[in-house]
Amino acid sequence: RLVAAGQTTIKAVFAGDDAYEPGEASYLLVVKEKEVAGTDKFELVTDASKLANGDVIILAYVNEEGDAWAMSTTQNANNRAANPVEIEEDGTIIPGSTIQQITVEEEYYFNVGDGYLYAAGTTGNWLRTEAEPDDNALADITIDENGDATIVFQGANTRNHMRFNTNNGNPMFSCYADNSSVKTLPRIYRKITGDTP
Repeated sequence: RLVAAGQTTIKAVFAGDDAYEPGEASYLLVVKEKEVAGTDKFELVTDASKLANGDVIILAYVNEEGDAWAMSTTQNANNRAANPVEIEEDGTIIPGSTIQQITVEEEYYFNVGDGYLYAAGTTGNWLRTEAEPDDNALADITIDENGDATIVFQGANTRNHMRFNTNNGNPMFSCYADNSSVKTLPRIYRKITGDTP
């Protein structure tokens, strides 16, 4: 009976008999945690001035067909992975445990729990996490009528526009120069609470 995620080796041994030689075989059984959707709903933010200190958000890209990917909790060396999410009929997202929930601090730092997202490059398209935020972690946000968010980190690092990249089937969020060929903008979804205006 399975009781938790983990792994075990199943081994079968045959001592042999008059017809068959002795032998053994083994198999590594891996049981993974099930991706469970949460119960919190996140709604599209259409006005950056409505974001407040302490708001919890997720960042997602939605294509014209309605397919969506949200920023993952996985911090790669130079970018953030993106995982598929479903847009509910009411336009909200109920993210699973692999989707990064971000706490907005001041105007605007993105706290991911173990640090702050920041534009990390002038020569590379890098989105990393730093323990203490500096100007490269301070974002300026504008949102257009479709809900697409232009997120530009301030500071000296010039590849500072956060964008989504399909990355040949390995989707990710990273930071690019303003004139980059990667133009796909994320959207900001805010957790709905009793205080959400």
